Amino acid sequence: MSFLPPNVSEEMLEADFWLEKLADGDRVLANADEINYIEARTAEKMAELGLAGEYTLPDDFQEEMSVGGVRDLMKSYSLPDSLPDYDLYSADGSRYDQIWQDKLIEEINLELLADDNKIIQGKPALTVRRLSIRAFPTGETAVKDPEAIDVDRFQLTAIQAASPVMIWHQSLSGEWSFIQSQIYSGWVPTQYLAVAADLETILDYHNQEEKMVVTGSRTETEPNPFFYGISNIFLQLGDSLPIYDEDLVPEEIPAGARNGQSPAGCHVVKVPLAHGARVDRPGDLKFAPALIPYSQPVETGYRDLTKANLIEAAFKCLGERYGWGGLFKRRDCSRLVFDIYRQAGLILPRDAGEPQEEGAFGETIYFEGDREARLNQLEKLEAGDPVYLPGHVMIYLGKAKKPGTDQAGHYVIHSGAGYGRLVAGEIEPVTVHSTFVMEIETYLKNKDKTFLEALTVGRKFRADLDG
Repeated sequence: MSFLPPNVSEEMLEADFWLEKLADGDRVLANADEINYIEARTAEKMAELGLAGEYTLPDDFQEEMSVGGVRDLMKSYSLPDSLPDYDLYSADGSRYDQIWQDKLIEEINLELLADDNKIIQGKPALTVRRLSIRAFPTGETAVKDPEAIDVDRFQLTAIQAASPVMIWHQSLSGEWSFIQSQIYSGWVPTQYLAVAADLETILDYHNQEEKMVVTGSRTETEPNPFFYGISNIFLQLGDSLPIYDEDLVPEEIPAGARNGQSPAGCHVVKVPLAHGARVDRPGDLKFAPALIPYSQPVETGYRDLTKANLIEAAFKCLGERYGWGGLFKRRDCSRLVFDIYRQAGLILPRDAGEPQEEGAFGETIYFEGDREARLNQLEKLEAGDPVYLPGHVMIYLGKAKKPGTDQAGHYVIHSGAGYGRLVAGEIEPVTVHSTFVMEIETYLKNKDKTFLEALTVGRKFRADLDG
């Protein structure tokens, strides 16, 4: 029995199948300076759209902000008005009651945000672990459908360890902090934040040129039974950590430990520690060396932004579980796009929809008209370009002959829920919930139309395009 979508063959599941079709796969689409320009223009456009809370360059972090400004960061997802108007359920299927909701609102600690004109001094910090950014100050799962516990409505995204952030507010218990990161604003556990003496400290760390970049789906630092702070730090595609000063690397890590680990055969990276942190208080920022073995999928510096590198990165995630908002240490549709561009040095807005479709600097190809018109519009895309439909995004791979025919089809790779299969004249939903390859004229999972018919825009992220 084949589990492949219609018009997909086993050979199409190999990156090389698509790489061999690229005439100029190694052409650099944007160099480092041009990428900086794209990101700067993106930040400007996101601010114009009122979405600075979902994309702000760390170099542009404010050191102080009015309460009104903080509430603006919170208004989209994290104020009481943002709570869904439908019932929410826990991971075990229990419906949350009004008492639970009242306690959640109390935990937001709105009394400290009553005076819009009051000035808050932000606390610059680094995250010491990969953290989920939550819409509200709770780690409890909140789902709309008790049979779909994998779609947590409070999960906004996840940010890597060593992310620079500004802390603007704390919950009533102190256990949660409202932070602003480059790609999202929301609530994270306080104990995993390391506060610096000043903003310059975290920017110097973040902007260090020599970095190790994760180019595979995921990895982690080596475990160290003598030093939890440097152990098993989870990293995924596109994450980066500064390289530790070679002259300061000790013979064993941690230094002086009887059974410490030698750095031989490892990359030594510089990781932040939250010294003295408690569940209700962030720690003070310290740094330490941590180890990533040479055997792991990391490289010194970002890969070039080329079509070949984008496609190769996408296939490193093939078959992995769909992870809403980065749940399960995996990716949803827009996170896949985010990560494959990030490993090539370009940080896009995190979400599909308005952030990536309108906020990100680049060229837009609009899809409209009948089937033939849409197929012609697809011809304007190149491998690695994202294509969007309402609530979803995919990476364009290119054209290939459909198996067993002489007809060519357009193909994409994406992290999605599934598709529809035509059986005896009826469309039957097929559940996938992973990263998979698909022909663009495949039916949507629960609708009587194809993905091609649902496309709205395609995007090209290049420095030489007018965004």
